[in-house]
Amino acid sequence: GYVLRLVELTGRESTNATVKLSFNPKSISEVNLIEDPMKEGKPGKLNGNIISVPLGKFEIKTIKVKQ
Repeated sequence: GYVLRLVELTGRESTNATVKLSFNPKSISEVNLIEDPMKEGKPGKLNGNIISVPLGKFEIKTIKVKQ
C-alpha cells in the first residue's frame, strides 16, 4: 500500500483535500504520524480512484491506502 500525508497550511477553519490516484484502492484508513492504525480515525471518502479528506485548521492527516 501507500501512505499519504495531508496538511492544511493556510489556517483555514475547514477545507477538503482531494487526491486522484492512478488506480482504484481497495480501502483507506487513517493512521497516526508513526503510521499505527487509529481506532476512531476519519479517513474521508473513497469514490473510485478519488480520495476526499476533510482537514481543519493546520491539521495533519495521514491516510493509508491499500491497493
